[in-house]
Amino acid sequence: MMHLSALSLREKVGQMLMVYVEGDEERLIREAKVGGIILYNWANDLSAPEKVRDLCNRLQELAVKHRLPPLFLAVDQEGGRVARLKSGFTEFAGNGALGRAGRPVLAYKAALAMGREMRSVGVNWNLAPVVDINNLRAVMGTRSFGADPVAVSELAEGAVDGYSDAGEIACLKHFPGLGDADADSHEALPVVSKSEEELEKCELVPYRRLAAKADAIMTAHVLLPKIDPDNPATVSERILQGILRTKLGFRGVIISDSIVMKGILAVDKIEEVAVRAIEAGCDIILIGGRDLQHKTASEVHCEEVMRIQNYVLAAVESGRISEARIDASVERILALKQKIRKEAGMNVLQCRAHAELSREIALRAFPLSEEECGYSSFAKGVMDEWREEKQQPVVLSEEECRRIGERIWKNETGGREDLLTFWNEKEGFPSMGIGHFIWPPKGYVGPFSEGRFHHMIAWMQEEGNAVPEIAKERYCPWSDRSAFYDAFASKEMEELRKFLKNSAGVQARYMAHRLNAAYRDMVLAAPEQERRRLIGNFFDLLAEPQGAYILIDYLNFKHEGLNPLERYHGKGWGLMQVLLSFERAEKPATAFAQAAECILEERVRNAPQPEIEGRFLAGWKKRLATYR
Repeated sequence: MMHLSALSLREKVGQMLMVYVEGDEERLIREAKVGGIILYNWANDLSAPEKVRDLCNRLQELAVKHRLPPLFLAVDQEGGRVARLKSGFTEFAGNGALGRAGRPVLAYKAALAMGREMRSVGVNWNLAPVVDINNLRAVMGTRSFGADPVAVSELAEGAVDGYSDAGEIACLKHFPGLGDADADSHEALPVVSKSEEELEKCELVPYRRLAAKADAIMTAHVLLPKIDPDNPATVSERILQGILRTKLGFRGVIISDSIVMKGILAVDKIEEVAVRAIEAGCDIILIGGRDLQHKTASEVHCEEVMRIQNYVLAAVESGRISEARIDASVERILALKQKIRKEAGMNVLQCRAHAELSREIALRAFPLSEEECGYSSFAKGVMDEWREEKQQPVVLSEEECRRIGERIWKNETGGREDLLTFWNEKEGFPSMGIGHFIWPPKGYVGPFSEGRFHHMIAWMQEEGNAVPEIAKERYCPWSDRSAFYDAFASKEMEELRKFLKNSAGVQARYMAHRLNAAYRDMVLAAPEQERRRLIGNFFDLLAEPQGAYILIDYLNFKHEGLNPLERYHGKGWGLMQVLLSFERAEKPATAFAQAAECILEERVRNAPQPEIEGRFLAGWKKRLATYR
């Protein structure tokens, strides 16, 4: 890596500029000596990964040719509605979805995936994650992780770790915070009337937590009159040096947001903004877009970049800015460039693991906004599945189905073949199969609508499975228990038991199908403020080695919990009630078993005849013990 002493003053100032290119990249590198380039869809051909890689390689070759340090090659790849790399890259729903999913590990995995895909094409700096606290303003929206500063901090830390492990530079933005802004800085200068003490309790929480870990922090074009009434944050020494450097202890690179935005150009002319930003503490000046200062909205081409650079050079030569100040920034820039790693193989692009991760995030984040669906095909696909009731969060292999089928069979019947066709003397219907599916005789009226035998048989036929003729009957052909057991040794009944024994794995797959439908129904039925807990617990449990078994078995055992008839004193005991009854846990299987035990004990206490229901409690607990 090139040493500071090997650079001329122009080259050092050039290292402090990150610009966009649109056909004049060699001039910008040869003459302006720029240290970084930001890529945009409107300025560059990013229509395919190969084109992005070729562009990045060409730019880095020009830096080598002109004896300059490697370039920062940056994009805004936040996910969701802000994603420059689209065609050929895995799409992610964005921070809003990650916030609702509520799992820092998913933020880590998403950043790791995006980082690996960016690095594979030569992009080495992602201008993400956004850590603005979404205080119910419309400016940030789904770009923010959410409204809780601690949760935002945890998710942002996961993202920063993910980008770091992918070999990608990350950048927290927008300091000190735009979540409470009253305007979009692209169009006007926002004003946030908060004191430093108020910022400490909210906006600064992620920055304090990540100050020692973040590679870079981007400034916000926002005026905070209670802290600095004259200077927006980008050009405020009080904010950048006093708060970010001194109070929070940040030692990394400070990069301005683009200085072509109307919000900052309302303060001063563009070249003066650049100088004032450096004086305030910015290490890199981002000139990333169209010069909205001019009525023609002309792009900032090489001549204007050179004009800005010359203005900074003149400020140094006049003594307004010391060369030592320039050197301090360039030393931080060169130290960060030591982290740049060569591109990796492109086989990670849209790989199966990344696609499944994107889908999982979208599933956990239900419901997704139209905006999120519009920017992610994975998100749109998930919502389409919801609308069409085809949601499939649980997908099992044949071996998993076989294993789960055997366990449920053991739970329900002790694994006895004769109990695959069974009629309890206290019930008005027989129970069939490993899950004791209800097969009501014609005219049966009862409270149980879930787990009907004919529903499973119809599903099995739709899936192409052969079933005995007798099983195709909607109603049990034996009208009562006596007639049922009179026919127990008949050829038809023996054929039915053999079928049910041999199809245990298929029955388990049907139960997984039921669980998928139940998941959707439970999410829709859950109180909106509790939805996140239900979804989180469901997926946390599903990730456990026996999580699918637990969810499937309990659903089969005590149903969804949606039937209003299955309540005592208004309290249900189904799967939904259990998932809503405990906080996210390190050991979700144990937490689920404990919660289910408490709920079933409550069921007995609330029952009209507790002494009768109490006789079953020991057996229920024995079943729950298999979940731990």
